[in-house]
Amino acid sequence: MTMQFTSKLTRTKALALFTLVAAACGALSAPHLFGPSHAAAREEGSPIEAVQVYAGDCVTPQTVFYLGDVVCVSAGGFPAPPDAAEYYRRISYAAPNLNVVETTTVSNDPQFDRFRIPDTGDFALPGTWRVHAVDIETNARADAKFTVRHPLTRYTDLNVWKVGPDVVLPGDKVIYQLAVKNNGPDSAISIELAEEVPTNAYFYGLRQTGGSLFDCKTPSQWERGQIYCYGRGLKPGESATFDVYYVIDKYAREGDTCEGATKATSSTEELHAPDNATLYAANIGGPDPGEQPPPEEP
Repeated sequence: MTMQFTSKLTRTKALALFTLVAAACGALSAPHLFGPSHAAAREEGSPIEAVQVYAGDCVTPQTVFYLGDVVCVSAGGFPAPPDAAEYYRRISYAAPNLNVVETTTVSNDPQFDRFRIPDTGDFALPGTWRVHAVDIETNARADAKFTVRHPLTRYTDLNVWKVGPDVVLPGDKVIYQLAVKNNGPDSAISIELAEEVPTNAYFYGLRQTGGSLFDCKTPSQWERGQIYCYGRGLKPGESATFDVYYVIDKYAREGDTCEGATKATSSTEELHAPDNATLYAANIGGPDPGEQPPPEEP
């Protein structure tokens, strides 16, 4: 079919109408022609593909460094949007105290970024460092960790935790799980673990359930006092675990507490002493159940 225009004004109106229709059709068909839209492809909270840590050459994978070394990080899996001025991403480096030391804007996929670990000042900190790749638009993120050591001094970060019942009854046999873990960056040498027999309780037994062998001295069965365990060392990431058995005093009353502290130390310089100790308390319920049979051997 041939269209004829009788005047210049008519031709102008027709051209304008054609342009408007074409634009509308293009807007509707563009996602099918060129893939999903930027917003649809970048679903809220969707993960960034990966963050990798390398040596300063950006080729050799590496996760252990020293103060003053150069770390290379690659972040990928999040294509740069067409309107990069409006949407942006970043790579952030956080010290062991979780303070952000440096931030870099991401403009490529993947992006390689070099970061020099401080060897002087407030951020010259051995321990576990973290690198985050964050998409500001969708809050998607990926994370990686690397270990930083001091070139002259060994450091460790021991962590102690204790798990047990929140409520106990007079005469109950209870089990507490103890663990001491070395979070690095170096090996912890000559570790001492001390556990108080909880108030309103008696010692009954101890069993190591995992990790490097510790030598332990305990009170006699049905006695109070302290448990001392000694270990030659734990490498970074290693832990030692124990089950400790106690019997709650049958004369304890409702409202009393069963409370004991646990602490670990080593001959290696400690980075973060507060998590070397824990205090665990259980409430004693009632009523008094009376005479109880002796608990089974642990």
